Amino acid sequence: MKTGGSGGDTPRSPGLSAIFKGGIMHSRSFNILIADDNHDNIHLLERRLRNENYIFYTALDGQETLDQVEQVSPDLILLDVNMPVMNGFEVCRRLRDNEATRSIPVIIITAAKTSIDDQITGLGLGADDYITKPFNSRDLIARVERKLQVKALEDELRRQKEEMSAVLLSAADAILRIDANKRIQFCNPAARRLFNCTTSPTNLRYDDICSNCPGLKMGFKQIKPGASKQTAGYEVEMDDGKTIFINVSAISASNQQHDGWVLVLHDISRLKEIDRLKSNIIANAAHDLKNPLSSAILYAEMLVESIADQSS
Repeated sequence: MKTGGSGGDTPRSPGLSAIFKGGIMHSRSFNILIADDNHDNIHLLERRLRNENYIFYTALDGQETLDQVEQVSPDLILLDVNMPVMNGFEVCRRLRDNEATRSIPVIIITAAKTSIDDQITGLGLGADDYITKPFNSRDLIARVERKLQVKALEDELRRQKEEMSAVLLSAADAILRIDANKRIQFCNPAARRLFNCTTSPTNLRYDDICSNCPGLKMGFKQIKPGASKQTAGYEVEMDDGKTIFINVSAISASNQQHDGWVLVLHDISRLKEIDRLKSNIIANAAHDLKNPLSSAILYAEMLVESIADQSS
């Protein structure tokens, strides 16, 4: 069930704009699922968390909670432990066992008389936080906003990762990520085509896939072991006649230690062919300018031959 987020004179949340000063979300709204079999508790939580960016959904038992999660994809679940059909602990366990719901933050809301063992059980099943009733409004607001902030950051990182993955997978250039032991950690489709690999060569050594073209290894010799923020570029003639320009960049880990390389391989065969044709045209033009008489004689001979052919 979807409900509104207004009512009451309880303290309002200061809003996410005060938290996300970097503008990650701007006017993004959040779906909050309140799972509790007590309507009064649900209404109380909605009033305490009143915020224009929050959209509330409710569930009155454990099974309905799981059904609502599937339908609305909540950004946060406020979960009561003592519910009919299925208790909050079992709901939490099922959420964490499901890949699609594993990352949804869960705050368990329980009575003050709940034992420490029960709280440990909930946290052990994957709950992110615990709030006991009766709760302090400011504490509730702060905890909810903190969980939503983390969720928003995780969503943004996931989105950026998906965008980057799409770019790498669709790139026309071959791109490889190689670790410090020269084992391939990432290889996009263009790289697999370049090296004639039917499957991803991940975890193979780079030397293994370029054994027939020693020139492909040159970049590693140009960057000293342990170097960081260094790049090298060079051309390589492949066995099939293609000319490849390779850019090799060293990668540093967070501790500034050498962590491998990124290779970008660009097929410049067509550019090389255009350069060759251009050079030939310029050379021929220069030759004609230096020898205008011989060019005229050659043209006259061709004209005579053409007339003779037409006459016969």
